Amino acid sequence: MQKNELMGLNLDMTKVKDFDKLKSDEESAKTNVLIWATMTIDLGEITEKNIDEWLFRAKLYTKATGHGLGSNKDGIWNPSKEDLIKRIGLHCNVCSTTRAAYMKKVMKALEHDVEYEIRKER
Repeated sequence: MQKNELMGLNLDMTKVKDFDKLKSDEESAKTNVLIWATMTIDLGEITEKNIDEWLFRAKLYTKATGHGLGSNKDGIWNPSKEDLIKRIGLHCNVCSTTRAAYMKKVMKALEHDVEYEIRKER
């Protein structure tokens, strides 16, 4: 019998500049969404160099699923560039993938969803 182990999501915010400014309820909620989003969009950290990739993947995720990375009183929520800049240095133990690998993952999920819809119609 194979033993399956689940790895916990670990995070490090020690390199986030002005972390104390992110402690309001609204900013804390955004940070929480971004922490969990690292698994959804396959980027384990927020850096100056990958902010545009975060924005691309968040918008792609919304286009593919109809959901944002989070939600707020206005509905779907995805981070703004400013939200990400405030959190440069956030790091989670999530493997970052290339855009090509992420696109393949999204297409596979879409394929699965479409096949499921077709099976339901039979």
